Amino acid sequence: VGKAGLNLSVLLLVLALGHLSKQMMMVFPILTLIFLIARSETRPILKRPGIWLVSAGSYLALIPPLVWNARNEWITFTHTKHHFETKTGEGSIILERLEDTGSFVGSQIGLLSPFIGIALLWLGFVVLWRLRRSSREVWFLTVFGSIPVLAIFLLSLRQVVQPNWAAVFYFAAMILTAAWYSGSFATKTPPQIFRSPFVFRIAIATALAITAYFYFSPIIFAALGQDGHRADPNRRLIGYPRMVDGFQEIREQQPEWEDCFVVVAGHRDMASTTAFLAPDQPMVYHLSTLGYVNSQYDLWNTPEKDGRIGEDALILMPNDSYPTALEGAFERIEKVANYPVRWRYDLEVSYTVYRGYVLKKWPDLLGTDTSSESTL
Repeated sequence: VGKAGLNLSVLLLVLALGHLSKQMMMVFPILTLIFLIARSETRPILKRPGIWLVSAGSYLALIPPLVWNARNEWITFTHTKHHFETKTGEGSIILERLEDTGSFVGSQIGLLSPFIGIALLWLGFVVLWRLRRSSREVWFLTVFGSIPVLAIFLLSLRQVVQPNWAAVFYFAAMILTAAWYSGSFATKTPPQIFRSPFVFRIAIATALAITAYFYFSPIIFAALGQDGHRADPNRRLIGYPRMVDGFQEIREQQPEWEDCFVVVAGHRDMASTTAFLAPDQPMVYHLSTLGYVNSQYDLWNTPEKDGRIGEDALILMPNDSYPTALEGAFERIEKVANYPVRWRYDLEVSYTVYRGYVLKKWPDLLGTDTSSESTL
């Protein structure tokens, strides 16, 4: 009884932390019930109160986020709802849905490597057709791996699906695939030649080669002076530290720069990278260019609420734009510098830094256009 209680306590803790870490984890108690209900030998477990207490109790960890959402216009639900919106393009609906599905399948095959990815996805469909003849172990891995992956695949027929949505279910699905490769259970399809030692070696070699490419090719491209090349998997990331380095260099040239708070406009990724990559990791206030709450930076305290009235600010703007929404917020705003950043080998983006002198009042930015092109 003591060991069982300890196991249930650990399971409760893991599920609770999982719910707070990844939204997809919230379906795990539901998958557990599906696994237990579907087979006669596991149904007696449902009579144990512990399984119900753990399953239901794990969701109590969501009370603090729910209370916070209730006080902040249910912003997490608004954000999540956005992920389930369908595209409304002018083209063929059928072609759009096929494109979304093809994109999802292609991304999974790319993430898992071609041979292993194809085997894993196809095997999931095959095993579902022979569940009644499957062992309890195969059924368990199918419920926690193949079934949710299939559900996400079906969802891709309706809308755009992010590649990482299925990632949490691949722990079970990969074990199921490994068991099939090792001969622990057999299927008529995929063909047995697909499971031959020769093909298996190719599958492992391909996976290792792809992994090595993603880890080491950025280093090689950088050494050759070609970082940001089309074939560089790191090309979408290299511009961020360069953007922050340029901003930091300009910051340190300003008198009493350490006493200036930081305002960053543009997309939320500019705000987050500046906050985390700047050496002093300053408190960053986001000047949203979208006109509505779109990240946590729009929900945190404003400079006024943080008691920064009377202080100066350094304002980072994309391109040569001007912070029109802050007109009147400071006694005056002056352009400090403009600097270029090479994001990729074929893309250079400029950024502009302004200094706002003596904050008087932070404006209500929601629903306003926060930047405009400047002729300075």
